[in-house]
Amino acid sequence: MKEFSEKGVSGYKVSADDRDAIQELKEAALNNEFDILLVFMFDRIGRIDDETPFVVEWFAKHGVEVWSTQEGQQCFNNHVDKQRVAD
Repeated sequence: MKEFSEKGVSGYKVSADDRDAIQELKEAALNNEFDILLVFMFDRIGRIDDETPFVVEWFAKHGVEVWSTQEGQQCFNNHVDKQRVAD
């Protein structure tokens, strides 16, 4: 098990693209070095509202289960609405 931490880096002010730990995690995920990412809370991954869900989803799309010790597993459903076609 490997632990990543960022001391003095604000997930609210710094984009995930500019955070070394997030980039290292993504590289490790692409190399299949882990299959579960455990965080204290999902907002620890990032606090930018329009970015953080996409960061979490990136891991899920690359075969990594994302779990929070406080909130459980983050799941993304592939829900498709069926549209009725008029005759």
